Amino acid sequence: MQKCSRILITVFFFGLYSNLSVASKTDDIRILIDVSESMKINDSSDYRISALKMFNGLVPEGSKAGVWTIDRYVDMTVNWGTVNDAWRQAADVGAATIHSDGVYTNIESGLSRASLGWEEADADTRRSIILLTDGSVSISNDATTNQVSRQNIITKNLQALKQSGVVIHTIALSNNADEPLLKKLALETGGSFQKAEIAQNLHRIFFKSFERVTQPDTVKLTENLFSLDKNIRAITLLIFRHKHSAPTLLYPPGSSPMSLKKPGNSVWRSDAGYDLITIKNPITGVWTIDADTDPDNRLMVESDLKLNVTGFIPYMMPGQPVQINVELHDLDNKIIENSVLQFVDFNIAHTGIDDLEQVSKLEPASAKSDKGQYSYYIENGLEEGTHGFVISADSRIFNRSKRFDIEVQWPVVVRVDPGSDPGKYQLSIIPREAYLDRARLRPSVILQAPDGHRQDLALIQVGNDWRAEIETDQDGVYQAFIKIDSSAAENESVSYDLGGFPMIGMIRQPILQEAEIESTIATEPALSTVVESDSKSETILKVETAVAPGITKVDKQPDWTRISIELAVINIVFIILAAGVWLFLRDEKDETGLRLVQVVENV
Repeated sequence: MQKCSRILITVFFFGLYSNLSVASKTDDIRILIDVSESMKINDSSDYRISALKMFNGLVPEGSKAGVWTIDRYVDMTVNWGTVNDAWRQAADVGAATIHSDGVYTNIESGLSRASLGWEEADADTRRSIILLTDGSVSISNDATTNQVSRQNIITKNLQALKQSGVVIHTIALSNNADEPLLKKLALETGGSFQKAEIAQNLHRIFFKSFERVTQPDTVKLTENLFSLDKNIRAITLLIFRHKHSAPTLLYPPGSSPMSLKKPGNSVWRSDAGYDLITIKNPITGVWTIDADTDPDNRLMVESDLKLNVTGFIPYMMPGQPVQINVELHDLDNKIIENSVLQFVDFNIAHTGIDDLEQVSKLEPASAKSDKGQYSYYIENGLEEGTHGFVISADSRIFNRSKRFDIEVQWPVVVRVDPGSDPGKYQLSIIPREAYLDRARLRPSVILQAPDGHRQDLALIQVGNDWRAEIETDQDGVYQAFIKIDSSAAENESVSYDLGGFPMIGMIRQPILQEAEIESTIATEPALSTVVESDSKSETILKVETAVAPGITKVDKQPDWTRISIELAVINIVFIILAAGVWLFLRDEKDETGLRLVQVVENV
């Protein structure tokens, strides 16, 4: 009871100091939107507008933000400035002017214009660019000019943005988007790349980008219930709605329900597909949501009591070790008091490529200097694919969580495609431009047979890809062990061991020519097998024609006329013999004769 009182007192003091929080990094977010005419096809319903308005409501108050559109020229659609109520209103007006009448997609100028004022690094600001496009770099009708502009982005824009500490998050809205370039911008700046298969997904994708940019603290939603503690100054609740969903209702503890029509002290942003609800100074206690549940629904909170998580990077290689460190902070200071920590459970939920969730406990640091730090270590790394993580700190009085995604990829794509015949394969090694210099890729492959024999596999270069034809001659599993040497974006040498890629082998029978088949059939004798029945005193002759091993089909057709004549003669002889036997047995009266008559009649 005394311990419970101590934690209540400690949490109470957290609330007293909420107005003394130390200033942390300020977000500065610049958004670039493609308005080329191809958007008339890829975003005919202007989901960009609705998604951007949702983003305007999500950006934390006090942050800096602005929106630019990309065409032949670059226009500032939403003036860059400090986010407040006036900025949000102006941003909504600017979002409504987004169109699809552009001719070109000048990404080079867009990055230059949006990054004005970022010439020098700033340790107090978290700088982010969100780039949405459905095409490739286009500044003229000349392909060479466009290629030069694309190269300028890589050699000039990207390097300058990296030096000023900018993180770029890119979104592709069609299969025609320059995915290698977009992923390269994200990968080299520590950002993320997402692809919208359809424009209707832009709401969720913009939210994922926001979540990666700001890394908000969230409170757990359990069956549309959530609990708010005294440390929370404001909440932002995002509810994704389906097409025919009923209006969302929000029930505070002991109060009347809130809705879009009766918001009370809440502010609602609602559009097709979502409700975004903001409440300042919310009531402490358990709240209820009357709406469809959705895995992307979030309850984000503003509080001095928050999680500090390090160790996550958006992209990594398979097998690369992962160490996650977590601390609980108040007023940007790590909490180390046992009176608090002993009542807090630190967990990590990992959803792997099989979509199964595994929850593990975070272990406290052993070193005294690291007291208050909790860690999770994945020694053997992660499998190739997308992995989701939720870090949570949960006590009897409060809970906080953060979400992270990791894309695990090799820097090359390896394909093993079946050939035209069984046991034959084509191996392809395709470099990912975002990771490697394609021109300097040097792969090596060792092919291991089921009996353990190894041999170097000869590779040929086809464009930027490397290929090999594989023909197996043993039953069992073959393995192609692949290593690659190349240079990364910064031109340093890199080497990767990709391990083994399996394929099923088979014994290949020699193919006989037609002359060999006819010769084999002519010389191979017929086999006669005598089978004697136990139930009857009869003998059956069974004639089988032997076929040479490995021959599955003979084109020569049987002579059905000759066979029919032979069968007729055999039947006539059989009838004559049967009649003679019957006449002979008719005169015999002994027991033996009667049994013989029965045998013949049975036949």
